Amino acid sequence: MKRAATKACFTIEPMQGRLEPNEDKNIVVRFLSQKEVKLSTNKGSSDISLVILEGDQKLEHQAIPILVNVNAVFSKYSISPLANLNFGPMQYGEQATRTFEIRNEGLFDFKYAICDYANEEEKAKIREERQREVEGRIAEKAEEKEDPKGKGAKKAEAKPKAGKGKADAAPDGSVVQVGPYSVQPALGAVAPGSSAVVQVTFNAQGAKFYDSTLCLDMANRDPAQKPDGIPFQLCAESSIPGINTGDVDQIFEEQTVIPSLDPQLNTQSVVSSSIFSIQENLFWFGTLVASKTPDGTRERFKITNPNKIPCTVKFAVKPRSQSKSEGFAFDVQPDGLTIDPHKHKYVSVGFNPTAMMQYGGIFEAIVESGDPDSKTGKLVFELRGEGTLPTLQVEKPDEFDADGTPVLRFRKTRIGRDSILPILLKNEGQVPATARFDAVTNEAFIFEANMNQTITPKSYHAFDIRFKPSRIGEEKFALTFSTLNNVYEQHKVTLIGEGFNESITFEGLPDDLEDELRIGDCVVGKAKAVAF
Repeated sequence: MKRAATKACFTIEPMQGRLEPNEDKNIVVRFLSQKEVKLSTNKGSSDISLVILEGDQKLEHQAIPILVNVNAVFSKYSISPLANLNFGPMQYGEQATRTFEIRNEGLFDFKYAICDYANEEEKAKIREERQREVEGRIAEKAEEKEDPKGKGAKKAEAKPKAGKGKADAAPDGSVVQVGPYSVQPALGAVAPGSSAVVQVTFNAQGAKFYDSTLCLDMANRDPAQKPDGIPFQLCAESSIPGINTGDVDQIFEEQTVIPSLDPQLNTQSVVSSSIFSIQENLFWFGTLVASKTPDGTRERFKITNPNKIPCTVKFAVKPRSQSKSEGFAFDVQPDGLTIDPHKHKYVSVGFNPTAMMQYGGIFEAIVESGDPDSKTGKLVFELRGEGTLPTLQVEKPDEFDADGTPVLRFRKTRIGRDSILPILLKNEGQVPATARFDAVTNEAFIFEANMNQTITPKSYHAFDIRFKPSRIGEEKFALTFSTLNNVYEQHKVTLIGEGFNESITFEGLPDDLEDELRIGDCVVGKAKAVAF
């Protein structure tokens, strides 16, 4: 051998020797390469030759070229998918299994091993195992050299049969745990053209993104490529189902949100209904007239899923207390919703009071399989509302008869003339009230205003009554009116007026008076005249 490359790969034992007449001798040519080599020689290209020397003078008799045909290759493999497995987002407590494939693309069987890439001790064990395998093959060839009749070959053939579970046969089915991932089989052997399917099982735990890296090693692969092992990434996200509970402006987007019901903290000029108070964690439906809206009123609240997994939410409303002084008149529809990731749906809560009293309740939205200790696992707030009836009271007239009925008393009015006095009503309630007057059947009294009039809360309204007598004597009429949507409230005002006629009358008196002359204020020392 003349070339350095040949000397590096080939070893011949013995390199020289003496051959006696009729003697046979085996010459062992050993090939061992640390890189891939493909070599095929002929008589003209062979770098290995057998030289025969004759006699004591060692005269070269003949040089016989030794033809070599060798193809040294590393293990060839492919991994699918190429570099990672992504489980995506999963609900905590669930389990999912994905697979990847190791395929033998080479000419020989190879063993594979899988461990945690961060586990240096385990990687070192795999490297030691691979080194022992190489040394074992070399030792096996050495035995063949010492046993030229083939006994070593028979021994080598017997090894696989007796080596079950030993170093020569990888214990298929082993499981390796890498964080929340279980990988199996972590050890195995793959024949040429075949594949090994590796299962990875992820157990979702808590709310966290899990990123782990496996170390894959194939026996007899090129050590220059990724000497620390082939990294293979595993990633998954464990999520706890939840809903938005912090952004109240989004939850109550169809209502009004105020900092507090306390007037010192509230910036709203008017607090009426459909209001959520942040400080009190309370939703106020307002004051509702039961008889006017027999079906009550409904409000929609927006329930949003901000996470990457679907969530199922159960809804309920329940009494705030067992006190008889506080009623309960709330309902919720629907009682459950499934919301896709980053989507929203609406839940409707109804308030239907049946009596004049305060009502209270608790609204709950509970996320199934959510974290009850987390803010996103439960949405809870108070519900309040008031049942009422519209009410009106007579402010004027302020004269009353013996049974307490207000009396609107007109001055004496000459026949052909008229007098006007108002009936003043006040709405002391929390809701608008409509006064509905009955028809006036006495011709001496004329109702000058609308027979039906709505009066806003805490305000007044005057209704003018004209008295125009057509005969001499006292006129009396009971004017009745009711408060709409309040069957318990019927009002009555007694109208009293007197008509008269005289043979002598005064015309053109100031202020359109009939029997009174008003001269007014006068300056001392100066006369003042009034004509009539």
